[in-house]
Amino acid sequence: MKQLFTILCVFFSITVCSQARIGETLAELKARYGEGKSISPRIPQTEQYEWEKDGYLIQASLRNNVTVLEFFHRTDKVMTDEDIKALLKVYRKDVRFTWSMRDNCFRSSDKKMMAGRQDGHDDWIYVRDVSATDALSGKDKAKNL
Repeated sequence: MKQLFTILCVFFSITVCSQARIGETLAELKARYGEGKSISPRIPQTEQYEWEKDGYLIQASLRNNVTVLEFFHRTDKVMTDEDIKALLKVYRKDVRFTWSMRDNCFRSSDKKMMAGRQDGHDDWIYVRDVSATDALSGKDKAKNL
């Protein structure tokens, strides 16, 4: 029983530690992950950074120093649907994600975010601020990030 409890605690701490969150600043991201590195942005008018932490490659796009788009990729194994559900379950304490069959993605309970597998790259998961990314990319382009 102690061994199972220890395994669950380690898994939970890794999952919680390996996430940025929509709305965080670059300073908050650097405090969590370290300096990271600047990479080419996915969306015009944003800055993008990348970190590797706890078996994840994490990329965050920031607009006006606020995270508007994040990507997660497992570096230690293939990301399963259960991994995605676990990641979204602890993503933010005040928000719950539920699957939308109509949109083929997860939607946040506050209606501000959506999440899912990236089209053409099933091994990458995104979480995005819907209004911010729609405004930057145009609604049709941002829909399939």
